[in-house]
Amino acid sequence: MSGEGLSYTRTNMKKVADVRQKSSRVLNGNMSWLLSSDIRIKNGQNKGALYGWKNLDPPSFPFIYSEITGYAIICFSSIASQFGNQDALASA
Repeated sequence: MSGEGLSYTRTNMKKVADVRQKSSRVLNGNMSWLLSSDIRIKNGQNKGALYGWKNLDPPSFPFIYSEITGYAIICFSSIASQFGNQDALASA
C-alpha cells in the first residue's frame, strides 16, 4: 500500500474510533437517564412504570404511560443482558 493510501486508512480509522467513542458516550448517557430519571417511578404501587412526559413549569407528570412502560421493560432487559447492568435488570 502506498504512503498516501496508508495515511488515508489511518485517517479513516481515527474517524471510526472517534465515532465509536462518541456513540458510546451517548449510549451510556441515555442508559443512565433511563435508569435514573424521575420519568421512571421508583417507589409506591406504580413502581417500575414510566410517565408519558414531564411538565417542566411547574414540574409534574400528567399520566402513567403503560405502552412506554412495556417498551422500557424490553429495553432494560436488553441493557442488563448486553451490558451486565444490574440496575437495568432490577428496573425491568
